[in-house]
Amino acid sequence: MKSKQIQFLFPLLFLLVSALLAGCSGMDSTTRDEEKKDTTDSVYVFDVQEEEVTKEEKESPDPEEKNDSLITYVRNTSKNAKTVYGVQVGAFSSEANAKKHIETSEKLLGRKLRTFFSTEVKFWVVQLMPVSKSDEAHKIKRSIRKKKEFKDAFVVKVIE
Repeated sequence: MKSKQIQFLFPLLFLLVSALLAGCSGMDSTTRDEEKKDTTDSVYVFDVQEEEVTKEEKESPDPEEKNDSLITYVRNTSKNAKTVYGVQVGAFSSEANAKKHIETSEKLLGRKLRTFFSTEVKFWVVQLMPVSKSDEAHKIKRSIRKKKEFKDAFVVKVIE
């Protein structure tokens, strides 16, 4: 009699354990799918973090200005392409979001901005209109970083 009970319980136990394992992996898969959905049309804007800046830090030169390792965007590969410098204020996964950011930012800054799709970073980047000299771009960057919305702006090199 006991062997019949064991024969009956073993398949039942096997089905129960199988169902539990299948349920766990399904939940894990659902979580991964939800994470993927969240990033499909996400917007990347520089994180806002409040930081206390000392007087010395405000007055000290920006180490980035001495460093020539700027992000470079290549928009023109012809021989007559020229190098200009822009101040980047955002990057977005959609052109529509980049254009919305431009509308808002132009009002805040009183400056003209532009957007283009960067094959280097795979985002629609938003930049102030470019200037011909790196020093000038860094000066503009320092002035717009005084506004909290643009404290993470940075200079980029653009070949166009």
